[in-house]
Amino acid sequence: MQQSSGLENGPDPAHIGGMKEPKREDIDKQGGWLVRVRTPPSLDRLFYVYELDWVKARELVKAKVPVDDGEIIEAVGPANVHALMGNGMKPGDVFQHG
Repeated sequence: MQQSSGLENGPDPAHIGGMKEPKREDIDKQGGWLVRVRTPPSLDRLFYVYELDWVKARELVKAKVPVDDGEIIEAVGPANVHALMGNGMKPGDVFQHG
């Protein structure tokens, strides 16, 4: 016998609006980085990293993305909170862009 969580509302899952939406004042704030993993001579992979500190962001990429010797991890530029949360990310996440 399964016990109900109390959140059931029919065939579709319950939705609590606004939980993934940034506050208006936070939309343009930097929340992380757009990072390129470059495989010479010309293969690039892009990732969003939800971490403000570049050193920690680079380590997150190394931990969560297969990066081989000879590949280069570089910051393309800052990523704002809107772009990160719009992809359903939370702090510490790495998400492949594109």
